[in-house]
This record gives sequence, structure tokens and C-alpha cells, in this order.
Amino acid sequence: MDHLEDYFKSFFANISTLLTFTYLGSLAYKYILYRVPVNWMKVLYILLSIAAGWPKK
Repeated sequence: MDHLEDYFKSFFANISTLLTFTYLGSLAYKYILYRVPVNWMKVLYILLSIAAGWPKK
């Protein structure tokens, strides 16, 4: 039963983090990024994609 409890703690921590980042990304787009030109938005998307996949040591 202890493992199931740890699983649910981890699950809710992960889903909460995912929802928080989604909400913050939505706010950033709504108030900041909609003014950015399309070409800059493409470059920003590429840089964020690279940064998200960069290996951590």
C-alpha cells in the first residue's frame, strides 16, 4: 500500500507542475508573446525546444 501512496503523490505533483506551466505559458502568450513578429516566434519556439531537450548533468 505504501508504493501506491508514493505513486499518487508523484502523479499529483507531476500533473500539478504540468498544469502550472501550461497556465503560465498561456498567460505569457496572452500578455506578451502575441505582439512578437511571427519570425521571432518561430526562432523562440526552436530555442525553447532545444532548451527543453538539453541534457542535464
